[in-house]
Amino acid sequence: MESCALIPSYRPDGRLIQTIAALKEAGFERIVVVDDGSGAEFAPLFSQAERDYSAVVLRHTVNMGKGRALKTGFCWILARYPSCCAVSVDGDGQHSAESAVAAAELAEANPDALILGCRRFARQKSMPIPNLIGNVATRAAFFLLTGIRFADTQCGLRAYPPGVMRLLCNVAGDRFEFESNTLLAVRKLHLPVIEFGLEVLYAPAGEYVSTYRRAADSARIARCLLDFALLPLLFGLISSVLLLCFTAAGAAAALNGTAAFLCVLAGKLLLALVSPRKLLGSVYACSAAALYGLCFFLLCAASLPPAGAFALLLLPYSLVSFALYRLFNFGF
Repeated sequence: MESCALIPSYRPDGRLIQTIAALKEAGFERIVVVDDGSGAEFAPLFSQAERDYSAVVLRHTVNMGKGRALKTGFCWILARYPSCCAVSVDGDGQHSAESAVAAAELAEANPDALILGCRRFARQKSMPIPNLIGNVATRAAFFLLTGIRFADTQCGLRAYPPGVMRLLCNVAGDRFEFESNTLLAVRKLHLPVIEFGLEVLYAPAGEYVSTYRRAADSARIARCLLDFALLPLLFGLISSVLLLCFTAAGAAAALNGTAAFLCVLAGKLLLALVSPRKLLGSVYACSAAALYGLCFFLLCAASLPPAGAFALLLLPYSLVSFALYRLFNFGF
């Protein structure tokens, strides 16, 4: 499988040319650079890439984001070289050409997998503290909300075989959240993910410039993770409101248990209707609702008020319920 280096670039400096030169020397015959609306001031750098290194430069008139730049590159590569793998590389000199070659080799050996570069955090003494904190937080959020454990969710060095590219062209997200969305998408589609370790080269503190907007882009990434868990949260809220309304009158324990069963069943069945595996989701809905109703009945029979029983069951039941929802529908 042939490989093409893909570099999304916004307002670059001379390190873009250094990156392209290193990739050429490492054996990348095809290099695609996406100028993401950098403006006339940066045109000479892109022209130099075309003139001196025969790079293909695709241009956005305005800044559209890293995710959109990657998808622009995917579409161009698939149209011109449909059997070619794309290796995404940051244009600021962080990723070595050797790491890009390693990613390409893994993609050739695993043509159905997404290849992820993973920074070795213990060895990265020059990594900016905000980058380290952000990555640790994102990894933790990924695991808690989706059950997926990745060594690095934000590294820009990845290899996309053609089949994976075709699937990911339709993934939502135009900015940095696109890379997080791809991790959710490949697991939903049950595509394998292969991680490999690498070290990145950060510029000195005074020279390091990032286009990552910490507040706005972090919010976009958080939103894509919450969207993954939105339906379970929504239907869980519906069940909770119904339950608190029906048990507010202080009925007998048996009636409270029955109300708890029916309210939870309603929310679970609604969730099953919009889940990938509807039949399995329906069976799970009945089982989970019956268990919840029984626990609710026993707590009320022990003289605990309905609101107290609800509060006591809320956290453990929610955690177990969401974990089972992920397991049944996505196999996490």
